[in-house]
Amino acid sequence: MIVLVFALRSEIGGLFGLDRDGLPQSVRPLFSGMGRARVDNCLRTLKENGSRPGLMLSAGFSGALTEGWVPGQVGVVEEFALRSEEIKGEMISSDIDEGEMESLLARFRGEGLSAQRCRALTSDRLIGSPRQKNRLGRETEAELVDMESYWVARFARKENIPVFGLRVAFDTIEQRLPPSDLFDPEGGGSPLELARWSLGSWSRFKSLLKAGKNLLPARRALVRSISLWLEMTDSISARWD
Repeated sequence: MIVLVFALRSEIGGLFGLDRDGLPQSVRPLFSGMGRARVDNCLRTLKENGSRPGLMLSAGFSGALTEGWVPGQVGVVEEFALRSEEIKGEMISSDIDEGEMESLLARFRGEGLSAQRCRALTSDRLIGSPRQKNRLGRETEAELVDMESYWVARFARKENIPVFGLRVAFDTIEQRLPPSDLFDPEGGGSPLELARWSLGSWSRFKSLLKAGKNLLPARRALVRSISLWLEMTDSISARWD
């Protein structure tokens, strides 16, 4: 069984979304919610139910921490890093090998996707301001930031399950995102709260419009990259049999 772990259903649902009915029976998508506690709870439940994946993939949207990343650009994770006020986490390497990395990047680019290797940083809070993004990018040498992938990788490493990562840039380093308290950790942004926030100023309204504009290219790239990755999992799985 291959388990795909996303934070939110909205990352792959809706227009250009992933057709769950079209997935092979051996592939199971999970939606953990945002942040460590929800990921831990989701994966604990998976284990308690007696399900043991053969491979795990952390996938979803991420914020850009360096120049050059644009919405819809795919990052194939080499390393999972952590920035947390509570604990110090060790770097966790993805189980992708160099040959698989080069083959996957070539396949993505051949299908018209902009893709490159990356270090994925997991933060314990939403990183929304350009200043925060710049600082974290310099301090950690990570290209993309999310709130879940490190915890998926840590679970997989403890359970001796091969783990991989596909992260898609949702914004640019210059783009400001709405504050984290406007987001429902289980289902994304609260439309009413986001609307109220955006009416506070023209700059807020423009920020929300940009975020909405980013959704479709990011979702389309995420779904396409996952589909292509799944096509290569037979050769990847063979290394672990």
